[in-house]
Amino acid sequence: STLDRSSAASDVYKRQIREYQKHGFAVLGIVGMDRSPCCGVNTTSDQDRELPGRGVFIASLRAALESAGLTVPVIGIKPSAPEALDRVRSLLGE
Repeated sequence: STLDRSSAASDVYKRQIREYQKHGFAVLGIVGMDRSPCCGVNTTSDQDRELPGRGVFIASLRAALESAGLTVPVIGIKPSAPEALDRVRSLLGE
């Protein structure tokens, strides 16, 4: 199921983030695509309607990171929105 695949992928990313941090790398953040049913951070969609909430993968990933005590900012953007690039740049500290 989609939920099982999202959970498995979340565990992989959680381990990767932990390894990066263990070796001195800073994980600056995760960018999700709002309105995506899988990767939405602030909004998701159902039957072509945008709804408040998180996509299945982002919800699973945030729960996995939280349970592991890992703090990584997660932002949602809409690529077509004029402020999308500014939000990513802000995440990068530019």
